Amino acid sequence: MSEHKLWYKVAANEWNEALPLGNGAIGAMVFGNVKRELIQLNEESLWYGGYRDRHNKDAKEYLPRIRSLLWEGKIREAEKLMAMSMFAVPDGQRQYSVLGDFIIENYGQEGIVTDYKRELDIEKAICKMSYKVDGKRYEREMFCSNPDNVLIVHIKGEQKLELSTYIDRWKYVDEKEYHENYMTLHGLSGGEGGIYYAYSLKVQNIGGTLESVGGRLYVKDADEVILYLTAATDYKVEEPKKVCEMHLEEVSKQSYETLLNRHIVDYQSLYNKMNLEIQGEESNLQEDDEQKLEINVLSTSERLERLKANKEDIGLINLYFNFGRYLLISCSRKGGLPATLQGIWNSSWQPPWDSKYTININTQMNYWPAEKCNLSECHLPLFELLEKMKPHGEETAQKMYGCEGFVAHHNTDIWGDTAPQDMWMPATIWPMGAAWLCLHIWEHYMYTLDEKFLKEKYHLLKSAGDFFKGYLMEDEEGHLVTGPSTSPENTYILPSGESGTVCIGPTMDNEILYELFTAIIKGGKILGIESSELQKFKEMRSRLLPLRIGKYGQIMEWREDYEEVEPGIAMCLNYLGFIQVAKLV
Repeated sequence: MSEHKLWYKVAANEWNEALPLGNGAIGAMVFGNVKRELIQLNEESLWYGGYRDRHNKDAKEYLPRIRSLLWEGKIREAEKLMAMSMFAVPDGQRQYSVLGDFIIENYGQEGIVTDYKRELDIEKAICKMSYKVDGKRYEREMFCSNPDNVLIVHIKGEQKLELSTYIDRWKYVDEKEYHENYMTLHGLSGGEGGIYYAYSLKVQNIGGTLESVGGRLYVKDADEVILYLTAATDYKVEEPKKVCEMHLEEVSKQSYETLLNRHIVDYQSLYNKMNLEIQGEESNLQEDDEQKLEINVLSTSERLERLKANKEDIGLINLYFNFGRYLLISCSRKGGLPATLQGIWNSSWQPPWDSKYTININTQMNYWPAEKCNLSECHLPLFELLEKMKPHGEETAQKMYGCEGFVAHHNTDIWGDTAPQDMWMPATIWPMGAAWLCLHIWEHYMYTLDEKFLKEKYHLLKSAGDFFKGYLMEDEEGHLVTGPSTSPENTYILPSGESGTVCIGPTMDNEILYELFTAIIKGGKILGIESSELQKFKEMRSRLLPLRIGKYGQIMEWREDYEEVEPGIAMCLNYLGFIQVAKLV
């Protein structure tokens, strides 16, 4: 049975059913419709607007008063003051945007459709559709090449092809240019200070005719059609429009087979770096008629339905694991940007949580498989984002807390914005984002033992740790604790009955700091840094609040053994943090 293919007997009805392609920069969601193919597009650096200084000018002044209120147990008063003095202005960072749609209209295919199949071969990163119309077979094959930075669609059939194709961005596009065999859309995303983008589509027909008609590229009587699409922004290059058009001109001079083979070799250089096969006896493989049923003749959706019915399918577990590796390779490549909340795939102008980087667990989760799956190269974009965050994080540390080093809260964007995000008390004021994210530097080193890398990125670890030299406070027992902070997205109840989310010294912070200080100390020794420079981190680590066991036998989430407002619904964020950092000891 195949553990490297997803396949379906029908086209996608909505976005979540479409098949994802990606080369790290360009993302495509393929619907697989017969008459009107829709491929929804993204480009990793196309975001709305530009960087803004959002720091609340009153944060540092009111920080001591907020801390006093928290020590006194006056949670509501502290949170009220925090909402006014510490939340950013404006409260939101920038958001990931949409590139547009790529449409292929097929003519002469209005008859009866049979033998439909769409599949995603995750061993080669190729999407295919095949079907018959009135007995005539048609095929589409497409892939998104990293070495050539292009999305390619190859169409052929047993009958002459007639189709029109175009790209669109609806009312959000600024300029459209049409030429004999290509078209380009370009403009500015987010107004002044925003990102300038361009994306181009070129058509190559084998046989038949090609002309530009009313904003469409129209092909008639062709034996085969090859479509090339690329995109660029001025976040990466100076002249996106020129780059796109020149690039397609060069790429289209090469044979389809050359481009396809180069894509497969590049992709498999990562995908084939590991293999995991879970084995088990396949049972319950019989239908009601007691006829033996081979799983590999079932579509992916049919296999999922069987699994819901409590029928075993070990191969589907293997496929699920391989699909996760496929997605990471497809959305996070060396030299590019790291995976957002949705990788590089997003169809909404206002995506959930802006589809940016939520760094109180989501971004970390994206990269937990990187080193374990031998995909260290896919981890590299995350470290370059940390480099962008550092100067902004130093500004945040000074303006909000009067501290050295760099700090980030629970979100960032492609500009490395580190000021608080949103106006949500259970998560907004949580100064551990940079500390936790920097632990990925140490994890990468431990898997690769690359001292050159450690030397280049050690300054990020050190700077994230330096912030806490000024930020940590002593509690009544002499332990060093954070505050104001949260145990993200959970609410506790004081003995007085008052509930709150903001607190001093949540366990999650202590665990992250223990691992951060340990990484700084161990990394410093490897790099030959004087022990006197590391002594402060050793001292701070020794004074962190230790783990404590609560009345229910649980690891206490806060300094005190508080009750939770709604036990069990808090996403177990701190425990996920424990799992992550435990691997680093």
